[in-house]
Amino acid sequence: MTTAMRQNDAQRLRAELKALFRDLNEVPWSPGGTTEAPAIDVLDLPGGIEMRIDLSAVGPDQMTVELAGDMLRIRGGRRVEEEATAGAGRQASRRRRQFLRGMQVPASLRPESLEATLVNGLLTITLEKRLKRARR
Repeated sequence: MTTAMRQNDAQRLRAELKALFRDLNEVPWSPGGTTEAPAIDVLDLPGGIEMRIDLSAVGPDQMTVELAGDMLRIRGGRRVEEEATAGAGRQASRRRRQFLRGMQVPASLRPESLEATLVNGLLTITLEKRLKRARR
Protein backbone atom coordinates (compact mmCIF):
# COMPACT_ATOMS: atom_id res chain seq x y z
CA MET A 1 0.00 0.00 0.00
CA THR A 2 1.44 3.36 -0.95
CA THR A 3 1.70 6.37 1.33
CA ALA A 4 -0.86 8.26 -0.79
CA MET A 5 -3.37 5.42 -0.39
CA ARG A 6 -2.82 5.38 3.41
CA GLN A 7 -3.32 9.15 3.55
CA ASN A 8 -6.54 8.85 1.52
CA ASP A 9 -7.78 6.09 3.86
CA ALA A 10 -6.91 8.24 6.89
CA GLN A 11 -8.65 11.29 5.40
CA ARG A 12 -11.73 9.21 4.57
CA LEU A 13 -11.84 7.78 8.11
CA ARG A 14 -11.46 11.27 9.61
CA ALA A 15 -14.35 12.54 7.46
CA GLU A 16 -16.53 9.56 8.38
CA LEU A 17 -15.81 9.98 12.11
CA LYS A 18 -16.55 13.70 11.85
CA ALA A 19 -19.89 12.87 10.20
CA LEU A 20 -20.55 10.22 12.86
CA PHE A 21 -20.47 12.74 15.67
CA ARG A 22 -22.26 15.59 13.99
CA ASP A 23 -25.48 15.97 15.90
CA LEU A 24 -28.21 15.27 13.36
CA ASN A 25 -31.22 15.62 15.61
CA GLU A 26 -32.97 18.72 16.74
CA VAL A 27 -33.67 18.55 20.44
CA PRO A 28 -37.45 18.42 20.85
CA TRP A 29 -39.40 20.57 23.26
CA SER A 30 -40.07 18.66 26.45
CA PRO A 31 -42.85 19.86 28.75
CA GLY A 32 -41.97 19.84 32.43
CA GLY A 33 -38.28 19.16 31.93
CA THR A 34 -35.15 19.83 30.00
CA THR A 35 -33.50 17.99 27.13
CA GLU A 36 -29.77 17.64 26.73
CA ALA A 37 -27.34 15.91 24.39
CA PRO A 38 -24.80 13.93 26.43
CA ALA A 39 -21.13 14.20 25.50
CA ILE A 40 -19.55 11.22 23.75
CA ASP A 41 -15.93 10.06 23.96
CA VAL A 42 -14.76 8.05 20.95
CA LEU A 43 -11.91 5.57 20.73
CA ASP A 44 -10.73 4.59 17.25
CA LEU A 45 -9.52 1.03 17.78
CA PRO A 46 -7.85 -1.22 15.17
CA GLY A 47 -10.96 -3.42 14.85
CA GLY A 48 -13.66 -0.77 15.25
CA ILE A 49 -14.77 2.16 17.35
CA GLU A 50 -15.90 2.39 20.94
CA MET A 51 -18.13 5.20 22.18
CA ARG A 52 -18.47 6.05 25.87
CA ILE A 53 -21.35 8.15 27.11
CA ASP A 54 -21.79 9.25 30.74
CA LEU A 55 -25.41 8.61 31.69
CA SER A 56 -25.13 8.85 35.47
CA ALA A 57 -28.27 7.93 37.40
CA VAL A 58 -29.88 6.35 34.31
CA GLY A 59 -30.95 2.72 34.38
CA PRO A 60 -31.27 0.37 31.41
CA ASP A 61 -35.08 0.69 31.57
CA GLN A 62 -34.80 4.51 31.25
CA MET A 63 -32.99 4.60 27.90
CA THR A 64 -32.92 3.14 24.40
CA VAL A 65 -30.18 2.65 21.83
CA GLU A 66 -31.53 2.09 18.34
CA LEU A 67 -30.01 1.77 14.92
CA ALA A 68 -32.28 2.55 11.97
CA GLY A 69 -30.45 2.29 8.67
CA ASP A 70 -27.26 4.25 9.20
CA MET A 71 -28.64 6.40 12.05
CA LEU A 72 -27.75 5.61 15.67
CA ARG A 73 -30.01 7.21 18.28
CA ILE A 74 -29.60 7.26 22.04
CA ARG A 75 -32.53 8.62 24.04
CA GLY A 76 -33.98 8.43 27.51
CA GLY A 77 -34.51 10.35 30.69
CA ARG A 78 -34.33 10.43 34.45
CA ARG A 79 -36.20 12.09 37.27
CA VAL A 80 -34.32 14.78 39.16
CA GLU A 81 -35.44 15.82 42.63
CA GLU A 82 -34.18 19.09 44.05
CA GLU A 83 -34.64 20.43 47.54
CA ALA A 84 -33.89 23.93 48.80
CA THR A 85 -34.32 25.70 52.11
CA ALA A 86 -35.07 29.38 52.33
CA GLY A 87 -35.36 30.78 55.83
CA ALA A 88 -37.82 28.64 57.79
CA GLY A 89 -39.36 27.09 54.66
CA ARG A 90 -38.36 24.18 52.51
CA GLN A 91 -39.06 23.73 48.83
CA ALA A 92 -38.84 20.51 46.84
CA SER A 93 -39.28 20.09 43.12
CA ARG A 94 -39.21 17.21 40.69
CA ARG A 95 -38.55 17.38 37.01
CA ARG A 96 -37.60 15.06 34.22
CA ARG A 97 -34.29 15.45 32.40
CA GLN A 98 -34.33 13.92 28.96
CA PHE A 99 -31.41 13.24 26.68
CA LEU A 100 -31.25 12.67 22.96
CA ARG A 101 -28.26 12.08 20.72
CA GLY A 102 -28.25 11.04 17.10
CA MET A 103 -25.42 10.32 14.73
CA GLN A 104 -24.81 8.80 11.34
CA VAL A 105 -22.82 5.55 11.29
CA PRO A 106 -20.02 5.72 8.68
CA ALA A 107 -20.03 3.21 5.85
CA SER A 108 -16.68 1.85 7.09
CA LEU A 109 -18.45 0.33 10.13
CA ARG A 110 -20.68 -2.75 10.31
CA PRO A 111 -24.08 -1.67 11.74
CA GLU A 112 -25.00 -5.29 12.49
CA SER A 113 -22.07 -5.50 14.95
CA LEU A 114 -23.59 -2.91 17.31
CA GLU A 115 -23.21 -3.77 20.99
CA ALA A 116 -24.32 -1.54 23.85
CA THR A 117 -23.75 -2.05 27.58
CA LEU A 118 -24.63 0.17 30.53
CA VAL A 119 -22.50 -0.34 33.65
CA ASN A 120 -22.50 2.08 36.59
CA GLY A 121 -23.88 4.92 34.48
CA LEU A 122 -21.39 4.49 31.63
CA LEU A 123 -22.94 3.49 28.30
CA THR A 124 -20.41 1.79 26.03
CA ILE A 125 -21.30 1.26 22.36
CA THR A 126 -19.01 -0.69 20.04
CA LEU A 127 -19.12 -1.09 16.27
CA GLU A 128 -16.70 -3.21 14.22
CA LYS A 129 -14.96 -1.95 11.09
CA ARG A 130 -15.66 -3.67 7.78
CA LEU A 131 -12.88 -5.87 6.44
CA LYS A 132 -11.01 -4.27 3.57
CA ARG A 133 -10.95 -6.24 0.35
CA ALA A 134 -7.61 -6.74 -1.32
CA ARG A 135 -7.20 -4.75 -4.53
CA ARG A 136 -5.97 -6.49 -7.63
